[in-house]
Amino acid sequence: MPPSYPVTTEALAEVFSDSSMQQAKRDFESALARTGEFHGATSQDVYDTAMVLLLRRARPILAGYQRGLTDGLEGALWSAAVEASWKRFDARFDEALLLQFSGSRDVGDALAAEFGLTNPVAPWHRRRDRIAAIVCSGAIYIGVLGRMARDIQDVSKSVVPLAAAARMPGLAASFLSAMVQEDGWPLEAPIVSDAIQTIGAAIEAMAAAVTDLEE
Repeated sequence: MPPSYPVTTEALAEVFSDSSMQQAKRDFESALARTGEFHGATSQDVYDTAMVLLLRRARPILAGYQRGLTDGLEGALWSAAVEASWKRFDARFDEALLLQFSGSRDVGDALAAEFGLTNPVAPWHRRRDRIAAIVCSGAIYIGVLGRMARDIQDVSKSVVPLAAAARMPGLAASFLSAMVQEDGWPLEAPIVSDAIQTIGAAIEAMAAAVTDLEE
């Protein structure tokens, strides 16, 4: 039987827990209060920046899973496709880890530096394409891992990657649907959370499957 959704790992489940999201919001609100421009920020500034902070925390966890997979794929038939798809997916984080702040430029620069983000030229609350690109490129990447899992033909080792490959196109479509809705941004964070956890679980499971094949 396929695992229930969302497929996740312990580390990513903690990153995207409700308590982590609330803490990220509080951290940003506290930083805003210290600047004296708390009232210059919108609720969407807080929500979007909190979502990005969770993505920033998740990125090195995903990279760790990927290293485990890459180490087992040296010289393997699938390595070129996996590497290219991973690089495409990971690069989207560079574009998306942006502060969302509607206040002054100087304060935005200070906030971005504090949280390890980039302060964009203009607020991105109407530009959801960068976050969408993470989800959509993640769907492509997990499709590649799903193809690998199918090739392995071992149900016990391929169930999570195959379940993730079946799940990701729907998550990408859901994000794009939310993206075009008026005030659809509160719908996006749960989709992003589900997508990143699903991707991480698939990578971790695929790395374990490759290791088992070598033994």
